[in-house]
Amino acid sequence: MKQWNRLLKLGLFIFLTRAFVNHIYGSFPRMMFAFVFLASIFFFILFPEEMGMKSVFGKNKPLEKTSSKVQERYEQSGLSKQDIDYFRQKMAVVKTQIEEIDETIQSYTKLRIISNRYNTTQTMKEYFKSLVKHPEKLPDANLFVHTCVPSLNEMTKAYKELSEQPVKGSETYQTLQELGEKIDLVCATLEEDYLHFQEDRIKKSEAEMDYVNRTIKE
Repeated sequence: MKQWNRLLKLGLFIFLTRAFVNHIYGSFPRMMFAFVFLASIFFFILFPEEMGMKSVFGKNKPLEKTSSKVQERYEQSGLSKQDIDYFRQKMAVVKTQIEEIDETIQSYTKLRIISNRYNTTQTMKEYFKSLVKHPEKLPDANLFVHTCVPSLNEMTKAYKELSEQPVKGSETYQTLQELGEKIDLVCATLEEDYLHFQEDRIKKSEAEMDYVNRTIKE
């Protein structure tokens, strides 16, 4: 997909270049100016990533500066600078998605019922906090980050869009029913995945409690 995007951008550049050349043909200074101008557009606007810049058309918000305490925690986790940058970018996206999901869920009774059944909103927030505290565990949260949260975000948005249609036919209600069932399934999967993610911590806590109980008995 990325290669196709580059080809499209290259085609656009060639088309614009030919149009300018045909328009100013015969004037060398003007042709040079047009070439430099188009080259600037080509490299700095159409290829912002390659030039180490953010696209002027992008909506990505700049990341907040991390505190020294958080930065130290990242470094203690054994992450490289590249890993830290990737983690922060990914968490920024996940945080936005969670906020959008929560806002949509709170707007519809059926979604609130599903969310309460699996404690979805709280689970997502706790999962997110756990990841922020332990960034090295990001690979263990692959299902949460790349499947559950994005899927819930898309499906709840679709549910909202259908629900706000002024006129609903039987097909619309059927689709809403099916969406509700899919959302229920993802919420159940999310709950199970979070318990699995916390399994080591739960076992450690149980072991500590067992040690305390044995110590008291002795």
